[in-house]
Amino acid sequence: MIIQSLNSIRTNIAKNALLLIQEVFRQNNKNLSLEFYSQFIPVIFQKAISDKGFIKEEALKCIKILEQISYLEKMLPAISLLLADKRPVINEMGSNFLLTVASAQGFGLTFSKPDVSQLFFKILLDILEGKRMQLIKAGQQILKGLQNKLGEPELLKQASSSLSKEDFAAFEKHFKVAPEKPVLTFKEFLKSKESK
Repeated sequence: MIIQSLNSIRTNIAKNALLLIQEVFRQNNKNLSLEFYSQFIPVIFQKAISDKGFIKEEALKCIKILEQISYLEKMLPAISLLLADKRPVINEMGSNFLLTVASAQGFGLTFSKPDVSQLFFKILLDILEGKRMQLIKAGQQILKGLQNKLGEPELLKQASSSLSKEDFAAFEKHFKVAPEKPVLTFKEFLKSKESK
């Protein structure tokens, strides 16, 4: 019923459904199921790119509330759906959402089940291997936060136990990234060209 209301062509009904979901997230987030998150998060992100300003505003408020909830484990399947979406803006929002939630948890991510750990590392690898720079940057920030929290050996150990050999080899490549070159101002660029 709520999903139907969210997708209603009557914008007032959709807005009220978003307000209801905000309240559910605020009041009852500990009892929400993985299926609930998987069903509602993709729809909320779709509404967040709506051309209707007040629908977009309420959807973005829902996302802000979600970012403060520390149930990443329950949200991972929904984040996976966001990254599989055909719209690049949804992919970018999903990767930034994962970054924000992981960062809010201090990158101290622990998963109760091996399949959840496997899903997390698969999502992170997909982000790191993405074609869009926004995705890659979010993935690198997540990787850096995890390295700082866990240390590289522990992170690699967790990843190796969660990923297939091929995926782990691809994941491991991201530790051997060359340091970023400093960005030159226009004047510095001209000076470097003159000195050559």
